[in-house]
Amino acid sequence: MRLHAGKGEQARTIMSISAVVSVSLVVLASAFGPLPDELSGLEAVSQDQGALIDAARRLDLQQKSLIEWDRQLIDEHRKAGRRDLASTKEVGIGRRIDLIRQTWEYVTNLYPNNARAVNYFGEYYYDLGREENKGLQHWRVAMQLDNKLAPPHNNLGIHYFHTGDIVMGLEHLQKALELDEENPDYLYNLSQMYLNYFPDIGKQLGMSKEKLYKEAMEMSKDAAEFAPDEYDFLMDYAVNFYAAENFDIEPDWEEAARAWQRARPHAPTEIELFYTFLNEGRVWLRSDKAENAVKPLEEAVALQPKSDVAAQLLRKARQHSV
Repeated sequence: MRLHAGKGEQARTIMSISAVVSVSLVVLASAFGPLPDELSGLEAVSQDQGALIDAARRLDLQQKSLIEWDRQLIDEHRKAGRRDLASTKEVGIGRRIDLIRQTWEYVTNLYPNNARAVNYFGEYYYDLGREENKGLQHWRVAMQLDNKLAPPHNNLGIHYFHTGDIVMGLEHLQKALELDEENPDYLYNLSQMYLNYFPDIGKQLGMSKEKLYKEAMEMSKDAAEFAPDEYDFLMDYAVNFYAAENFDIEPDWEEAARAWQRARPHAPTEIELFYTFLNEGRVWLRSDKAENAVKPLEEAVALQPKSDVAAQLLRKARQHSV
């Protein structure tokens, strides 16, 4: 028995294995049936596992984004009495959800042991497929397939917190962050849990309210710094200064004002832009620096002239700055 092949034989063996794998993938793909036109691009990369997962995830996120857009349009159509258009969009959402299901069915049929694909399929079941238990099962399998994969821990952590299991929720969110320390989503999620579940988490970790708030703010700040162009993380950090009163702490209102300033260039719409000015003015007032509040509040009033809150705060800022 020859245990070691020569270089030429090794090359032929590798080529032979590749050919078998290629044929197997073709057989699996054909057994799955023809894909809808929207998913036809997946077949072109089906023999490259990594490329297929990446392509499927891009398609998944694209469809989810379009679903959110369709839901906004449905609300607008309903308010305007356009029921037919709202119904058409609802059918479209069902079609998009089905495309996501077919995407991950196709991918996991080809690569059933790919932990990323199994995790993403779990997200479909949990978020869109209305089969929560299947989602949980997929995330647990994904962790078994790859114990270094952070997303299933993040997903399970959020699930456990929402169902009241603080111990398991904390364990999984901490593990996700341990595996991916600079992920802004994980930093954001754990920070939010600290701020929203602080009595229970404080007891679980043996941590004072002051220390808990400090760590939550550090995570929130890190999330904003690791995603410096993402308004949601920048805005969240600025908003979290208001939570200090729940912890009997006087926050750094000047830093809060700077946080709103950093968020401003990334505000996606005029209404978010308005709130960055309004809240900057509000926190300057809280820091007893009314003179600094005047300009941002003037900008807020210019953007929303009918806002009573902005007008009242501007009057207050002008009165106290003289």
